[in-house]
Amino acid sequence: PVQYYAVIDFYAFERIVDEIGGVDILVPEDVKISPLGRTSKWLYGGKSEHLDGPETLAYARARKTEGGDFDRAARQQQVAMALRDTILDLDMVPTLLTRAPSMYQELSTGIRTNLTLDQMISLGMLALQVPKKDIQRGTIAPPDQVTLESLPDGAQVLKPVPDRIRE
Repeated sequence: PVQYYAVIDFYAFERIVDEIGGVDILVPEDVKISPLGRTSKWLYGGKSEHLDGPETLAYARARKTEGGDFDRAARQQQVAMALRDTILDLDMVPTLLTRAPSMYQELSTGIRTNLTLDQMISLGMLALQVPKKDIQRGTIAPPDQVTLESLPDGAQVLKPVPDRIRE
C-alpha cells in the first residue's frame, strides 16, 4: 500500500523549475515542445538545452517522438535527474531550505499531499544524499516488454509482459 503521496500540478512544477533557474537537458533526439501559452519550438537531438519551467514541463510531456509514451517516460526520468543535478551542482540546498516555507505557501494550492512540509524537506534531503551512481532507473520499453493486443471494441492497446519487465 502507498502510505504517503504527493501530486504536483503543472503550474507548481513550472515554478519549482524556475525557482532553481531552470535545468540543462541533453536532448537525445529531435522533439517539438509546446509550452502552455507559448509558441511551439523544436529541440534538436545531440544538443544541450537550458529549459525554464514551462519548457521543462513541455519537454517532459511531449509524446510525438518515435517511441511515443515510452520516450516520454525516459524524458520524465531525465528531467527528475536534471532537477537533482541542478540543485546539487549549484549548491542550492541552503537557499531552498530557507525559501521552503514561503515557496510551499505560494504553491500549496498546486500540491496535494498527506506529508507535512517537514516530512517533504526530510525526504528531499535524504534523496539528495543518495549517490547518483546508486540511482537505478527503468522504463517499460517495446518491443519485448509489451505486446500489441486488440480489444473487443477494436481498440489497440499495449499489454505488459510481466516476466520481461521483471528482468
